[in-house]
Amino acid sequence: MILSKENFNDYNKNGFLIISNFIDEKIVDNYIKQLDLLVNGSISTGKQRNDLGAHNTKQDKDFENITQIMLPSDFLPSLNESEFFSKSKEVAIELLGNDIDRDMDMYIEKAPFTNTETPWHQDSAYWPKGMKDTRSLSCWLALDDATLDNGCMWYVPRSHMEATRKHNWAGNDEKNSYALVTECDESEGIACPITAGDMIVHDGRTLHYSRGNSTAKRRRALITNYRSEEMIKWERSIGYDHRNEKIDDNNVIS
Repeated sequence: MILSKENFNDYNKNGFLIISNFIDEKIVDNYIKQLDLLVNGSISTGKQRNDLGAHNTKQDKDFENITQIMLPSDFLPSLNESEFFSKSKEVAIELLGNDIDRDMDMYIEKAPFTNTETPWHQDSAYWPKGMKDTRSLSCWLALDDATLDNGCMWYVPRSHMEATRKHNWAGNDEKNSYALVTECDESEGIACPITAGDMIVHDGRTLHYSRGNSTAKRRRALITNYRSEEMIKWERSIGYDHRNEKIDDNNVIS
């Protein structure tokens, strides 16, 4: 077992959990070296790379406002057998049940001085309509120290007990935006600064957001997402594999 009874209770109460020193520093450094091959274009990621901050004016001609690479494991297969992927799955199974598997993985980077927030949202707003089993969680591994100034995560405790709030495409621009946004602000949430190698786990319905990066250093994260094997099979049967830029049949409440 990775989680203590206290961890389990805290997660179920608040909808998120911080686990310190989840991955060793040397392993984190190796992830960074591998993922930089995707970021610098040495390995092309095609349409699986986009700008999660495209709804804002671009801050740097050489970088996205918020770089998002869907399923980096498609391009770096060794990730599938790596420590973070295996350990985060163990955590997901402990929290959600033995029928849980990885649905997708993702890389997110906020480059220096890009100053673009990730809007308040619930991951459940991105789900396809008709999801019968809503058990889901994300594991967010910090590859750099995540601070208030470079864009650490913020969460609204106990919001996972709510229904999915009304969401719209950021900037009211469905054509060009990749990010959903709902009404919420920092007064509802709490900031969760963590250090490289720490992990935050959050429920698919937990409200979260992050400020933009106003510092001279990068803020990077590697993320895995888990749900039931049955729901993963159902997603694939309707053509939802997280590799597409967007899907038409999403659960946006507009």
